[in-house]
Amino acid sequence: MSGTISSFVKDNHLLVGDAAGMVLPSNGAGITIAMIGGRIAAQAIASHLQNGTPLADYEAEWQRQMGAVMTNSKRAFRLGSIIFRLPDRLIDLAFNRLTKSFLWRGVTCRRMFWLF
Repeated sequence: MSGTISSFVKDNHLLVGDAAGMVLPSNGAGITIAMIGGRIAAQAIASHLQNGTPLADYEAEWQRQMGAVMTNSKRAFRLGSIIFRLPDRLIDLAFNRLTKSFLWRGVTCRRMFWLF
């Protein structure tokens, strides 16, 4: 899972949900993300039909609302890919020391460290 595709808009066509790769790489969540994308796409289409605004506004608004979430999810996925290659005993030792709130930050795709 690598996250969204490079562009959701081409000419008069928009991609939303799975077609646009709107799935969180860290945990595979996609329904809520697709619903958010659908709402943003509907608003962009309505604005395009009523006011002639470019459909590319959809992609810009998606990035504004969900870009950080997707970026953090990709980071969490990469980190998890590294961690879960370690021996089980080492993982058990490390995770037993982590707090519930720290794990929750990872699950909800928030920044887990000051670096990323």
